Amino acid sequence: MFLLFIYISLGRIIHMIHFNLRLFLNYKKITDKFIPDIILVGGITPLDFYVSKIIAKRNHAKIIYEVGDLCPLTPIELGGLSPKHPFIKIMQFAENYAYKNTDAVVSLLPCAEQYMGKHGLASGKFYYIPNGVVEADWKNKEKLSENHSNLIRQLKSENKTIVGYVGAHGIINSLKLLIDAVLKLKDKNIVLY
Repeated sequence: MFLLFIYISLGRIIHMIHFNLRLFLNYKKITDKFIPDIILVGGITPLDFYVSKIIAKRNHAKIIYEVGDLCPLTPIELGGLSPKHPFIKIMQFAENYAYKNTDAVVSLLPCAEQYMGKHGLASGKFYYIPNGVVEADWKNKEKLSENHSNLIRQLKSENKTIVGYVGAHGIINSLKLLIDAVLKLKDKNIVLY
């Protein structure tokens, strides 16, 4: 699993460099066609902020930094990378620069403001925006397949407590912890579905 993380990280690093290099080489051509009032930077990493800031400055535009992951904290915490790793140091420098030079930050992370403040974000520039819900999706329910319905009925008839998980299956989701917990409780009549 660690080798997979390194492979994904190497691929992402190459993509980041490629994307930002192409953006830098073409930003004048792009902004000659229109003048933006607001630049929304929503990249995977804070490296995207550098060229975006150049574009914003050239066009006297506001710049908003959209943060989905706290990078480089995420690869440190989940990938086990050292804060002293050269790539992590570059990312930390970029993150600090972004927080210090943005007009605002929007994020799905409700408790990130204190962390961002420690890295340069001025007070009053953080805006938490939670994910929305499409109400029609809840009103127009799809029926479970017959196989799933039968399995759930069988588990209920055996007085099993069913733990369901409907999220993503990635490193960040810590599913191993959930599976380990359910395995420890299997004698308690609990199943993971």
